[in-house]
Amino acid sequence: MSWKPQVGIAVVSVAVGATLAWFIKPLPEGAKTSPSSETVSEATTEQAAAMRSPLELRVEFQPIRGPKKPSAELVYRGKRYTPPAEVPRIEKSEWNKGTPESSYAGVLSANLSNDREWILETFIPESRGEVREAMTEDAVQRNAAYAEQVLSEAILEKIDYGQYVILVTQAKVKDGSVYVSSNPMVKTNDGWLLTKELADDPFVAMVLWGLKFVYEAKPR
Repeated sequence: MSWKPQVGIAVVSVAVGATLAWFIKPLPEGAKTSPSSETVSEATTEQAAAMRSPLELRVEFQPIRGPKKPSAELVYRGKRYTPPAEVPRIEKSEWNKGTPESSYAGVLSANLSNDREWILETFIPESRGEVREAMTEDAVQRNAAYAEQVLSEAILEKIDYGQYVILVTQAKVKDGSVYVSSNPMVKTNDGWLLTKELADDPFVAMVLWGLKFVYEAKPR
């Protein structure tokens, strides 16, 4: 893909701040968003530690054609980081998988460093075979090219969904674009890891689609 997208990026399966090239596909024509890149401010991990209590979160949907009036609403329970929690870049030796948030720092860092083995380790064992097959040389090169453009990434929401936790994240890149992704994780004996078990789950796709209109932005 082009790492200066002309359309949005929908990461409908497991994704890492839209950095994993092997999970990216373009949005339908006309599905552009308009909020500015300042819609959500950045914050340090310490500042974001004080999250709101579990609450009902809502996201509205509009038709991609015709009048832009809210037509449907999805209600779900989770936590919203106010302000968003910036994800730090870490060394592999610092990777703490004790919580979804701390584990995600390893997910981001593995992708920014384009470390194939570390990327695989961020997934549960049952998902690694599929991810390994997707790691073609072309995909790895595109992943590396995108990583060069990433300025920062922050956690926007944490959604409890059965045994899973879905971290909704926002990546900011050098051209001013802002991209939103959903990252399903599950607790294992080794800690919290990404999973592709929800790759075809309709809720994951729907909530991501709606949140893109809230948080995502294109360069001015």
